[in-house]
Amino acid sequence: QFEEESAEGSYALPIRIRDSRNLMFANIYLYRVIRMVTPYPAGVLIENAAGLDFRGLHVYGPSKFSYDNTLVDRTTGREVRSREIARLWVSGSAEVAGPPDARVERVAGGFEFIDGAAVDPHGNVWFVDGRQHHIYRWDHRAETLTLVRDAPVSPASLTFDEAGHAIVVTNTGWRRGNVVSFHPDSSAAALRELPLREGPLPSGRTYVWPGHLWRDAHDFERVTSAVHDRYYESPDGSLVIPYQEDLFRAYSLRKATPGRPFVMADEFGQKTVRFSVDQDGRLRDAEAIAEEGELDVAEGPDGNYYVAAGEIFVFDERGALLDIIRMPERPATLVFGGPGRDELYVTARSGLYRVRLP
Repeated sequence: QFEEESAEGSYALPIRIRDSRNLMFANIYLYRVIRMVTPYPAGVLIENAAGLDFRGLHVYGPSKFSYDNTLVDRTTGREVRSREIARLWVSGSAEVAGPPDARVERVAGGFEFIDGAAVDPHGNVWFVDGRQHHIYRWDHRAETLTLVRDAPVSPASLTFDEAGHAIVVTNTGWRRGNVVSFHPDSSAAALRELPLREGPLPSGRTYVWPGHLWRDAHDFERVTSAVHDRYYESPDGSLVIPYQEDLFRAYSLRKATPGRPFVMADEFGQKTVRFSVDQDGRLRDAEAIAEEGELDVAEGPDGNYYVAAGEIFVFDERGALLDIIRMPERPATLVFGGPGRDELYVTARSGLYRVRLP
């Protein structure tokens, strides 16, 4: 197990291989501790190396900031993003990579680490750059980016209630944080902190859950089916956000409606899981529908599921793989915005991307 602490470890490369041939690595665990504040480009960096055989490769970090790539071959320019690999063979040959995906367009860049994507009632896309304390809005009509907030809080994720209030989950430390709100059309600069309420979840509302969970104790199903007795409520009362520690580490917030299926990514298990939703917002009947899953899942207007897991994997409702959208950077969160909510927007490390789908 290769593990670094948060001081020097933030800038430490676990494995570097150069000028080497015919090596085998068995049962490698590349791990970053929860106190990391920035991602690292690669877990394994190789130069002028061939005949490398990795048997059992596991990459994980309980913070948001793991490795952008599991392995980078600097000589050939090849990247490996999968985080659970039974066997990886590095031949060292300089295979020609395919052309960039013409559907993928970078619309904004220059960020440190963006995620938390959400869509407001007008179809505009919002996202956060947490360590910079920034909240941004991409206006789909004007095709412009606006820095909306730079208050001294660390935003982790966003959502919007029916009245258009922005609901912001902030991170104040390991599994700690607050939930605040503001209205984009209001001139008031202050953020309103939402109180943590006690008691059973109100029934018949829309419920907000993390778009993924990072449970490394193999307790994903137990945690997702738990009964919650503390919650936050949006200013207009339309949203209920159950309190849980995972809320403050989540890359995204996703809405669950009673009577409709809800999907969530199991980051540690690398699966996409579908649930039924009770009238009180409780998630039931967990069913793994795809053998890919990591940071976020978005349901498209076509009824397909778009899964951010190194690339963007597209599955139909039965879990059959339909497409893989190759991204220039590792995708974090996915939302459908624009005038018809049919444009896929992707936060991916330093850039915001738009994917135009047929």
